Amino acid sequence: MMKTAFLYDDVFLEHETGDGHPERAERLRTILRRLEAGGYLDRLITVPIRTADDRHLELIHKKEYIERVRRGIESGEEFFDSVDNTVCTRTYHVALSAVGGCLNMCDTVMSGKAS
Repeated sequence: MMKTAFLYDDVFLEHETGDGHPERAERLRTILRRLEAGGYLDRLITVPIRTADDRHLELIHKKEYIERVRRGIESGEEFFDSVDNTVCTRTYHVALSAVGGCLNMCDTVMSGKAS
């Protein structure tokens, strides 16, 4: 039976959103604990992250949007466009890592190493 690809890295915990936000780090920790307690991690292939670059982002987003996000985060904004979008100084790096990880996930599945 082919293993399922799973994307996780501790860098994802660096996207700090504060208590009570659905994207808080504790949510990821809880998911990992449950996967481990249930014996599911052994059935998964954990795919490593890599840092995507702007050319990857520009396949989906306009350059102006990417720059607006980057500038907002670098200037210390706590929210991007809405209070629903909490950001911190590490958010942009975490996002690049997540995008790169998703690209690695696609490569892993397309190569037949995982489903």
